Amino acid sequence: MKNYLSRKNKILSLIVILNVSIVISLFFFNQNNSLLDESNQALNINLSQEDFTEEWFKESLETQLIINSEFDNNIGWISEFDGDMSDVDTNIVGGGANYKVIGETYSSTLISGTLNSTTSQDWYNTTNPEIPVYPTQGHGSDESGVYASHLWAEQAGTTVNAYQKTSIQWEKVITTPLNMSDYTITSASLSVLVNATAKAYVGCGTGDVWHWEGVEVEGDDVAGVGYEFTEGDYIKYYVRLANLDKNVNYKITDYQTTTLGQDGAQVNGSYDFLNDTIFVADNMNDLIFYLNQVLENGDYQNFIIILGMEFNCEDNCSTDLDEFPEVYIKACNLTISYVKNINQLTSMSWKYPTARINTKGGIIDITQSKLFFEYRIDKTWPVSLSPNSEFRILINDQEYSENIKLSEAETNPKQAKEGGFDLTSITPENYDINLTIQIFIADEFNLGENYTITIDNVSLHVSYDLFFLAQRDITFLILLISALIASALLFVYLIYYRRVLRFPKQVRKVRKFGKTLRKENPPNVSITTRKDLFDKKYSKIAKRTSTKTKSTSTVKIKEVKGNLKDKVEKLKSTKALFFIIFLLMGLIFIPLIVIYIPNDSNYSPDLLTLSQEGSTDTYTRRSVTRQWIDNTNFDIAENWTFMLDGDLSDIQAEINNGTANYIINGDIGSQTFIENGISSGWTQITDPEGLPPPDTYGMDERGWYASHFWPDNDPQSLRVQWQKNFTMNLNMSDYVITSASLNCWINGTAQASPVNGGGIDRPGDTLDGGTTVQIATGDFARFFLIISDANKNREFVATQYQTDDLGRDDPVPITQLNDTLIGPVNEETLIFYLEQALQYDHQNFAITLGTYIWCEDSGHPGDSDNWQLLLIKNFNMSITYQKKINQFSSLAWNNFGDKIEENNYTIEVKDAKLFFDYKINQTWVNSLSPNSRFKIFINDVEFNETIRLSELETWLKEAREDGFSVTNLIPNDKGINVSIQVYIADKFILDRDIMISIDNVVLWISYDVIIPSEPNFIFLIFFIIAAIGAAALTTYIILYQTILKYPVQVRKVRKYRKTLGNINQPSVQISTRESSFAKIYQDEMGKTSKFLKGTPRDGKLIQEKLLGQDQGKMIEK
Repeated sequence: MKNYLSRKNKILSLIVILNVSIVISLFFFNQNNSLLDESNQALNINLSQEDFTEEWFKESLETQLIINSEFDNNIGWISEFDGDMSDVDTNIVGGGANYKVIGETYSSTLISGTLNSTTSQDWYNTTNPEIPVYPTQGHGSDESGVYASHLWAEQAGTTVNAYQKTSIQWEKVITTPLNMSDYTITSASLSVLVNATAKAYVGCGTGDVWHWEGVEVEGDDVAGVGYEFTEGDYIKYYVRLANLDKNVNYKITDYQTTTLGQDGAQVNGSYDFLNDTIFVADNMNDLIFYLNQVLENGDYQNFIIILGMEFNCEDNCSTDLDEFPEVYIKACNLTISYVKNINQLTSMSWKYPTARINTKGGIIDITQSKLFFEYRIDKTWPVSLSPNSEFRILINDQEYSENIKLSEAETNPKQAKEGGFDLTSITPENYDINLTIQIFIADEFNLGENYTITIDNVSLHVSYDLFFLAQRDITFLILLISALIASALLFVYLIYYRRVLRFPKQVRKVRKFGKTLRKENPPNVSITTRKDLFDKKYSKIAKRTSTKTKSTSTVKIKEVKGNLKDKVEKLKSTKALFFIIFLLMGLIFIPLIVIYIPNDSNYSPDLLTLSQEGSTDTYTRRSVTRQWIDNTNFDIAENWTFMLDGDLSDIQAEINNGTANYIINGDIGSQTFIENGISSGWTQITDPEGLPPPDTYGMDERGWYASHFWPDNDPQSLRVQWQKNFTMNLNMSDYVITSASLNCWINGTAQASPVNGGGIDRPGDTLDGGTTVQIATGDFARFFLIISDANKNREFVATQYQTDDLGRDDPVPITQLNDTLIGPVNEETLIFYLEQALQYDHQNFAITLGTYIWCEDSGHPGDSDNWQLLLIKNFNMSITYQKKINQFSSLAWNNFGDKIEENNYTIEVKDAKLFFDYKINQTWVNSLSPNSRFKIFINDVEFNETIRLSELETWLKEAREDGFSVTNLIPNDKGINVSIQVYIADKFILDRDIMISIDNVVLWISYDVIIPSEPNFIFLIFFIIAAIGAAALTTYIILYQTILKYPVQVRKVRKYRKTLGNINQPSVQISTRESSFAKIYQDEMGKTSKFLKGTPRDGKLIQEKLLGQDQGKMIEK
């Protein structure tokens, strides 16, 4: 019965232990999976297939895609260009890939030296269209330059007496060394060297000495009667520039003699000399403008320069004679400096095509893609010229959001970004990967020298997981099935125990026999007689005790020795011991093994790293996620402030309708000036050169008018002018004129004939009877309009018109100049003149209207000219302007947040994401300002990603769906100040307000609070329990090996044997066989007596009941 119960307890213990071990393993396995799921959320992937239920095998790999990363040669790399290819170039030299921005500076002398010498050839003379009459004494060129000679003699019958105004000019086609369409002139100079000789003789002679008369200038003392002096006799040198078609023609500069021929200044008796004299272009900016105009209106490489001279011989007396025997233009020098124009939006790229990453099949998930490269520049980038040019990174033509300004480049190689550029979001998984590192020229600027930017050590490291369909992981399934089987076995055992096993074997047989009595067939179970049962039991007991007592029977001794030997061998077996040890170890270590089996081979436990060095304290980590922005929806202005920088008139801030707004202040305006003869503010001004006005002039409803009758010997040059100051509606310093127009209407009336009776003389007119009249330039009138500043520091002839046919006799007398519209050379020129005039006070300018009259002494007696009416009817000028937006203006909305504080505990910021929505009320002017953008600042530190304003839509959308990761900018020791700035990166003009709005500004910050922990005794308790358990187990194993593996009787014998060597009598006594039998017998009877009928009275009765009377007697014997 004892062995039976022992075996039953072992089985039950085994099942319970197995079940508990599996259940604990399942618990820890499940807990471990939960922890791994929490700690590895970032490793989860979204497979494109829907309703995915298969199990996948993951293979984690890493590759570096750039083979030729050090540019040992050009294998694998392709250069690409966009925009103006003359601005940039690329090459691979010396182990680096170079980007060259081609800057050039040139200084070219387009004309130099003596005209028509070997250094200044190909000059040819042409006619001045305003004075189409050559000097009378010839012209030409020699070793000193080009020259002309002129004589005018007022003497009846001569052939020269009409040529008071003559002119000649020389032209030359200039070809610039380069096509100037890609260059900007930065400086220019023009100088002309002239000299002249004039006859200077006192007074007006009579009779035979007329030809000794000299040139009259202001200050001459004239003898005789009938002397008139208005402007005197002079030479005017001039320089003009024109395009090849001569429809764009500008007077650059002039020089007029004032004292040449003055009486008393003669040299060599009767001649006066203008020694070598240089005159220059007065204003370099004007010269550059005119050069640009003639080049732009041509082929950008060729234009015409015109050098000319005008002779003016005033009729000072009745027999006047003026002589200029030698007038030279000796030399001309025109020098320009120009630099290369670098065009905006030009780019150059190095591209490296690679094959797709996944060539094994399965599904790929790129976990990380990082680009590294070094760069340098050969000299500091000219940031003042191009602040926006930058490196751009593209993969498959998709631009990465972070760029590097070229202004950050240094002359020594450095990493483009520590830690590399994270290109994971734009690296394709199932396509070829084309990496492009581009330099983008974001500004229009002039560059005078080459700049070379070099990249090297380019590497693209891609980490990725490949997922393949795999067999299901059956570890958990095996554990589950094992637990279910163990639970089922335990459940079955408990039921079977309650019904069967709890009874002794003999009782079970009796119960089984009882069940068979009700059956028809006889039972195959028989009841053992008491005698047989007693013999069997006795034999079993005798075998137990025979080894413990001495027997005189040799057979018995051998039998007992054999049984004892078998028993000892079994006890020596350690299989049961090993099984128990293994079971206990499994119970302890299986849960631990399950805990530390990660689901992901890349997983490693997140260790707590504290900033304190050498800390041995224990800490706990508490994770916190908070939204840091107050008033995210701009319901009110509270918690938000704005900061303006740059031109405060360009941009303004407001909070309205739940958004924070950036308003770029564009503006467009126009102003039209319509003037006529009754407009107020006009005043007649004195002629600056002292010319007299006509007989009649004034203003009325017709316009600005003049009329004049000229008789012979009166002043021949006359001019009248009116001026008015105009004021713009606003200060133009912050505006740019975008368009301008000028229309001026004129007409005139003059007497055409007779020539000698007041008729205007024009070339080709004749006297009555057909006699040819000596006419040179003839009589003409010139209308003009001048734009200037209010004080006339700078004056520009915006338009003019010189009469031609008015007064002509043949074939039909022309007495009327019909209404004629005159205007400027072109719009660009008019805008330039207005800008120059406004530069003094930015609001006021002046317009001067005038009429110039020339009455030639046409060489016949009694010449007179009748200008009946010369009229400037009206004019109108329209100016359109737009607001100028200055580069580097900015507006930022700022939110000042609290410091991250948690009871002065240590804070570790784990993640910070900034979200906001933005919109624009109309499409951004990308063609005018492609570089303006949003910038993000945390505590005045700029975030490395920006958003171009050209990306904005007219509806609210997220600036970035997954937010801006600003983790590395978040401080943990001071307040968090968030700034969202609109930065104007270009200078441009804007004709309307543009409003940019932001809303829903959210800053989520996740951080860990590091809290010092109280000592945790749980682990210590478990450790002590485990140590005690291990010690107890060790002690048990030792005791078992030395004592407990023997039966109790053997242990007593072994203990008794040890006492035999003692002097004292042993306290352990050897039981006799009878006493041992009686004790065992009584023990066994005690176990079974409750199942027998009746109450045992004494040993004999029990013996008889068990064995029968006969068997009992045999035992007694």
